Amino acid sequence: VAIGHGVILAAEKIEEGASAKEIAEFLEDWYNTVDIYLACYTLQYAKKSGRIGAATAFVGELLGMRPIIRMVDGKTETVDKLRGNLGIVDKLFQQYKKTRPSKDAEVMVAHGRNIEEAQRLQKLIQKDIGREIPLYPLGSAIMINAGPDACAFVVKGENRN
Repeated sequence: VAIGHGVILAAEKIEEGASAKEIAEFLEDWYNTVDIYLACYTLQYAKKSGRIGAATAFVGELLGMRPIIRMVDGKTETVDKLRGNLGIVDKLFQQYKKTRPSKDAEVMVAHGRNIEEAQRLQKLIQKDIGREIPLYPLGSAIMINAGPDACAFVVKGENRN
């Protein structure tokens, strides 16, 4: 989602007449600033993929723990947790509000098979910023590790270089 949206924005810039150098600079900036925040509705897939151990997954599932994971530069970190599935969208929205540098920042929402939850997150963000944002399906590589019901948002933040 983060890579693809950057390519879509670059294509729009090409149509507007941007030079190859401008496109390369744009993409470099995009990939140095984009952050992905993802919520898992189960730990089962993270266990199967080796992202977390069997004991951690067992205890986490027993307690109903749901991580909010930040993905940046190929690394992941758990930035928040909650118990149960009911508050996932609200927790993602709170994380979005803490994360975004401004209401003008580029943002999009992504979903697995549970599109209704992603649409709810999309509506919350759109209401907050006063404009439409895109909704994309998550890629298979993410869903293999996060599960088919994962929900995420991608936001252009501060430059990490």
